[in-house]
Amino acid sequence: MLEVQSAAATEKARVEAELERKTLEASGYAQESRVKAEGDAAAARLRGETEADVQRRIVEAWKTLPGDVVFGLALQKFARKLKRIEHLNVTPDLIGQARQRLFLDSDGDADRARVNPAQNK
Repeated sequence: MLEVQSAAATEKARVEAELERKTLEASGYAQESRVKAEGDAAAARLRGETEADVQRRIVEAWKTLPGDVVFGLALQKFARKLKRIEHLNVTPDLIGQARQRLFLDSDGDADRARVNPAQNK
């Protein structure tokens, strides 16, 4: 009988130790998951704040540029996306004013505007 009690006590201690180990393991995993989630959230927040700051600075810079330069920059951004655009309808009234500003000087002289754009001002 003493042998049975000793074996039962040993088994009880082993089960309790295994339970404690699994509890600690689960607690550690939960803490690790929580820390990772907090870190990911902080990183995402920082990325968002940085992107917002970059966009704010771009808008501020564009506000100080002449309209023709802004139009040229917008065309560059548009050109970068051409591979992704499947359909595009461009009508004369859509680009008419911009075309005139780009290719004609203030007197309407297209040749002079193309030869020496610096003389247009």
